[in-house]
Amino acid sequence: MEVYIDDMLVKSLVAGDHVLQLQECFNILNKFGMKLNPTKCTFGVASGEFLGYLVTKRGIEANPKQISALIEMLPPKSVKDVQRLTGKIAALNRFISRSTDRCLPFYKLLKGNKKFEWNTDCDAALSELKVYISEPPILSKPVHGELLYLYAATSEHAVSGVLVREEDNEQKPIYYVSRSLFDCETRYPVMEKLALAVVNAARKLRPYFQSHTIMISSSSLFPVKLNTDDKTRKWKLHVDGVSSKQGSGVGIKLESPTGEMIEQSFRLGFNASNNEAEYESLIAVLRLAQSIGAQKISAFSDSQLVTSQFHSEYEAKNERMEAYLAILRGIIKQFDEFELTRITRGENTSADALAALASTSNPTIRRVIPVEGIDQPSIDIPLKGTLSNKDDLPLVAPIVTRSKSKGRTQEPDEDSLVAPRSRKFPGESSRRTRSSTARTTLDPPIPEEIPVHEVNNESQKAFPDELENRPDWRTPLYNYIDTGELPP
Repeated sequence: MEVYIDDMLVKSLVAGDHVLQLQECFNILNKFGMKLNPTKCTFGVASGEFLGYLVTKRGIEANPKQISALIEMLPPKSVKDVQRLTGKIAALNRFISRSTDRCLPFYKLLKGNKKFEWNTDCDAALSELKVYISEPPILSKPVHGELLYLYAATSEHAVSGVLVREEDNEQKPIYYVSRSLFDCETRYPVMEKLALAVVNAARKLRPYFQSHTIMISSSSLFPVKLNTDDKTRKWKLHVDGVSSKQGSGVGIKLESPTGEMIEQSFRLGFNASNNEAEYESLIAVLRLAQSIGAQKISAFSDSQLVTSQFHSEYEAKNERMEAYLAILRGIIKQFDEFELTRITRGENTSADALAALASTSNPTIRRVIPVEGIDQPSIDIPLKGTLSNKDDLPLVAPIVTRSKSKGRTQEPDEDSLVAPRSRKFPGESSRRTRSSTARTTLDPPIPEEIPVHEVNNESQKAFPDELENRPDWRTPLYNYIDTGELPP
């Protein structure tokens, strides 16, 4: 017995049990004082319409009236006609595989205030949809507690899924789900789109997820559609392994011939040396490439030991290294072509960062770290030392000497200020210029010298003259800034 708010359906697999099951249903209704409207009750039918669908012994079928209304519909001539079309499609959504991708041209017509234009893409999509819905699939009803399977798919503009069950070694669909992606979601990596497809299916099919165990097959974890050219062209793999006090982790980067990228971190749940982590990373990415059907592999690693042992340049004396090398050689036999190249650590920064992230992360927390961008700073203050144009070159004050007679600082005139022509280090010259200018223009005048007792020491009397004639130590620096001449 199934109850949907105020609608009840009593089904029996064996005709002889139907009366007994109806009697049990009526006893429950009498117990709680509930009454039925005889004019709305139908008994002893092999099939019937229920909640807009046709329920038969074969399963749940689409309503023939809804199918006919969609097939007989003429091409829309206005936005309202497109809205009527999408409404009819929505009534049959659970029977349409990847309905959002099939109906994408219709949805584009409804976005914004664009001028209505029914083009050839819309005509082709409508014709294809009518052909598909003319023979809709029959949806099966799951048995309580049985194992169900979810297959998820992603595209540029939508995520989709289908829930299926197995019966007599045949998989039968239960429910199709699909939804379009928001603008920000279209920029998700493939793995995040796949996770979104699973989340969408879990929300839409909550009753099934609560009463059944749902299995997602490993092949659907990497939904990369491969054609013959993709399989025969080379895939690029970058790997790295890290072992530290916090733990061990591996990072892998798999790039398809068409430019699709799969990046992932794995934290090792066991103690491993750095070399063992390097081997684990290479084995993990090769198994991943094998699962998606790649045949030609070009792998890159920054581990000298792993690459040298693979090319028989080093001997694997350690028992554990011999075991890892044997597993690696066994896996590569399943590929048509394989090459392993050693690269520098600087050329392997992506995989190295993924491995470091895995080795230092909390093993009890599963998380997804999206990487976004910030294009502009949060403040409008320009950086120090940056010049907006060439006319804004900082002025360098000339050397200031103290007058003998007056003992005051001579103020430079405006024409004596020099703008350096050579390049300067950012921030360096501006700081030096500001300090020099401040001393030149802001320092108060030096007061008159106070008379002191004369001393008959000749060396002390000669010191001011020597100081006056001594070359200024700043002169070579200013010359270097102005002309590029190196100090002696």
